[in-house]
Amino acid sequence: MGGKIIDYENLLFIADVSPLPAKMGSLLFIVKEANTWGTLVSPEFQILLGEPPKDENNTTVFGYVASGLSVLTGLFKHLQTDTIIHIVDCGVV
Repeated sequence: MGGKIIDYENLLFIADVSPLPAKMGSLLFIVKEANTWGTLVSPEFQILLGEPPKDENNTTVFGYVASGLSVLTGLFKHLQTDTIIHIVDCGVV
C-alpha cells in the first residue's frame, strides 16, 4: 500500500514500513500522521543527527548519508535545533 498518494492537496502519501534501522545519518520521511492503516508522510525528509526515535519498529528510514556526515554533525553542533538546512543536490550513489 506504500507510495499511494491519498492527499493530493498536501502531497501526503502512505509510507512503506522500513526494515532499515534508524541511526546517525539516517534519511527519514517526515511523519505527518500515524494511523492504524498506515503512516502518512510528505515528500520532505530529515537527516537524523542525534538519538534515533524510540519506536524502532516503525521507521520511515529510506537511506543513509554516504559521505559528508562529519560536515553535517559539525553544523548541527553550531546551529539551533529549529534551523532548516536546504539540501540542493541529493544524488544517487
